[in-house]
Amino acid sequence: MTSEDKKKLIWRRVAAVVVDSVLAYAVFLLLVMSGFVSFLMSLLDWDYVSLYVFYNIYWAYSVLAQWMFGSTLGKFALGLQVTPVLSGKNGFIQILLRNIGPVVIGVLFTVLSYLTEVGFVCKRY
Repeated sequence: MTSEDKKKLIWRRVAAVVVDSVLAYAVFLLLVMSGFVSFLMSLLDWDYVSLYVFYNIYWAYSVLAQWMFGSTLGKFALGLQVTPVLSGKNGFIQILLRNIGPVVIGVLFTVLSYLTEVGFVCKRY
């Protein structure tokens, strides 16, 4: 694969993430309109609930779509496919491990945003 082909592949992957993000955002908007996100915000008294809900919708959609169909709708639309590291079919554990990086980042973001919210990281004036 040439460097030009790698650049094209990277931009196709970025476009697939954008398409998938738009789809996840549509689901998120449905949850907002249904009042579910407002209910969680009042229950947890935390300003970042909506961002956390959107993040988890996107992550769950990515993992489940890749496991069940072999790609997300964005990847499918752009002709990309998730290939297994070893021969055979992508198993749920393999897909889960492949997507563990965003989970770790999400947990760190959640903890830091909560600590900031309650005042442990920075003082509010």
